[in-house]
Amino acid sequence: MKICTAFALLSLTGVSAFAPNAPAASSTALFSSGAPVGAVGTGNSQPAVEAGGAIAVKGVYPPAPAAEGSIGAFVDKYDMPVTIVQGGALRTWSFPTMTMGRVNIALTTQGPKEGNPLNCDLAFNEGPDNTPQRMRIYSGKGRLRPYKMWIETPRDTSAVFIRNLAPLEFPLEAKVGTEPAELPPAQGVHGITDDMFEMSKPNVIQGAGALRTYALDHSVTSVKVVLKTDGRPLNAMVELTQGPNAIKYTIEIYTEDGMLRPFNAILETPGPGNELRIVNTASMEFPLLAQVGRSGQWTEDYYHQ
Repeated sequence: MKICTAFALLSLTGVSAFAPNAPAASSTALFSSGAPVGAVGTGNSQPAVEAGGAIAVKGVYPPAPAAEGSIGAFVDKYDMPVTIVQGGALRTWSFPTMTMGRVNIALTTQGPKEGNPLNCDLAFNEGPDNTPQRMRIYSGKGRLRPYKMWIETPRDTSAVFIRNLAPLEFPLEAKVGTEPAELPPAQGVHGITDDMFEMSKPNVIQGAGALRTYALDHSVTSVKVVLKTDGRPLNAMVELTQGPNAIKYTIEIYTEDGMLRPFNAILETPGPGNELRIVNTASMEFPLLAQVGRSGQWTEDYYHQ
């Protein structure tokens, strides 16, 4: 009887000695509380690492944008006469003067509130049969996501060619203007956008299809993209995606001299879940330098004007 009692006691007290320990409770929930990555209480004490040169961190908001005057001056730079380019048509702007510093270009579309698709070829010529810069531009909604850029013109007479590759039902609106070479830097588009955008550090993207991505916070509503080289040709593709691989912008770029004529453009990024991709489509011998700047507070009315 005593032996049975001892075995009974051992069976009650020895379970914890031989049974495996229960696994610690863990959660697979993402940090969706809105606290910055690495903040106390999120369970992640590591510093935030940002993709492609750190321009956006979840929960970290960009600094206040520049004064209202800078935004107004930027909009004024593209307040130029509108030229309608019908689907399949080609329009040319010639600049015979040698005092021009750069050409400012703004493209959008007509149609519904968010606009029809924007699909065109843009070429910059200097002299006969000389096209030192050209690009293929696509935007799924040309009014919600218009396209703004400027081209440096360090030499003499030049011309801009824009061909609308969309069907006849989808005309585009083009604004093309110039800046004089003697204009003070602070009054030109470079100085104005430097006050509006917080630029990332330059990132080297090697050739042979190397890719760099920039994850954009939901508060970032537009980005400035600058691509350049050390004087060698520039071949690249810029894509803006939103959500699971939904492409909103695609720009294929060729520049004969990436130092003399770098690529400068403004892309609109309304809504959350945006990601910028930059691919160097040149061979391995031709790396490029990429900088991306973010801006925060442009009103919704601005996109749809």
